[in-house]
Amino acid sequence: MFNYKNLMKSINIEGKQDDETDTNDMYDIKNIETNGNSENLLDSIIQHPFIDNIDFNECQLLKTFYVIFYRLNKFNEFNYVEYYINDNFLKVSLKFETKILDIYDNIVVETDKKINGVKRLKGIYDYNDNKYMFIQVRENTNTNLWLNLWDIIVSNHYFGKQINSNIIDFFINNNTISNLKVNNQIIMKPTVLYCQIDDKYLSYVDKHNSIQYCQDDSLIKLTKFNKNENVRIICFMNFDKFDITDSNNENLQKNGFVIDKINKCWIFQNEDNLFIHVK
Repeated sequence: MFNYKNLMKSINIEGKQDDETDTNDMYDIKNIETNGNSENLLDSIIQHPFIDNIDFNECQLLKTFYVIFYRLNKFNEFNYVEYYINDNFLKVSLKFETKILDIYDNIVVETDKKINGVKRLKGIYDYNDNKYMFIQVRENTNTNLWLNLWDIIVSNHYFGKQINSNIIDFFINNNTISNLKVNNQIIMKPTVLYCQIDDKYLSYVDKHNSIQYCQDDSLIKLTKFNKNENVRIICFMNFDKFDITDSNNENLQKNGFVIDKINKCWIFQNEDNLFIHVK
């Protein structure tokens, strides 16, 4: 029988994590049951090609590798991918090569207090002579340190804190990682913007996930990021009907948002497609 105590002693997990509660662990060996006539059904469900194509070999041996925690999130009808990022990818270094499933049990134990939710092992991905273990997290509603592709490769920061260059490099060179598909079409990805709200409104914003009427007028004004901004907004903007030749008022009425180039901000008519949370 495998000696878990010895393995625990051999593991050196590097990287900080935030406090959260406990969880249950679970494998996902990618046993996907399909019927011969399921093609139309599969077309109508959400697919994640990057993850679906990762190899899973439960007999594979690992010694040094990185762990990427990710989750599929949903706001209203919008689905998107988020990654738990704190300083750098979690790094695991072992004294000896060990089978994936034996290692996985200990990773779940070590991270239960930091990242809550049900964890599913999805496989190992090779990139630039390094190995990356992908673990999906379910039943996790925490917002802190969960980043999407825009945060990483467009903004390069989270609430102004710069993201490690190794992480940025990984996502730039694997930029299809967040592609979700329905009916063979890639789903729209969110944009991330920020604003500053007076401290007296923060408890209200945190409770109701709303910033409307907490600014100067009823319109919502957001920016890429300015120092001391304390509210992050995940925005779902459909540019299909956006016309740069239209006036600001026309675009605001037609699309619900407009890009104000003079004041370098985005203006939204309402919060229907905005997910809001406080730092």
